[in-house]
Amino acid sequence: SDWLEQMLKHSAMLDEDVDSNPLTQAVTQAAVTGKGYLRLYQPRRYKDVVNTPLYNKIRLHCPLLGSVRVERDDDGEIEEIIYTSNNTIETQRLDPITGELSYNVTRKDGELDEWTENFGGNWTIFELRMPSLITCDIKRMQNALNKDLTMLGRN
Repeated sequence: SDWLEQMLKHSAMLDEDVDSNPLTQAVTQAAVTGKGYLRLYQPRRYKDVVNTPLYNKIRLHCPLLGSVRVERDDDGEIEEIIYTSNNTIETQRLDPITGELSYNVTRKDGELDEWTENFGGNWTIFELRMPSLITCDIKRMQNALNKDLTMLGRN
């Protein structure tokens, strides 16, 4: 609960948007597009800091739409997750035997970071899935309404 409270405070300071809460953003993305993502990460400034509680060093955010790509095998199991931001490409691969997550981060300046962490077989990017609330029927009805409102002035 301390960590979640810290995340909500941190996200509120980052953005003036009312819906800057990453949980709200991810659920909204999933409701509109069918998929939303949450990502845990450690900011670079906390990489070597040891005298602060762990929950202060871990951040939660909702990546932008289209910035996460999930590669699956023939059985639907996740093989790798690729997250792209403005200046980095982060690739995660999970070893199914050891449960270790290997990271490969390529920065825009060409710098490459690689490391391995053991999160007990868990990924640091979580995919939310749900049926999209905006279906073909909803789009068709909206288009009809738009046409009616356009024609209203002519009629």
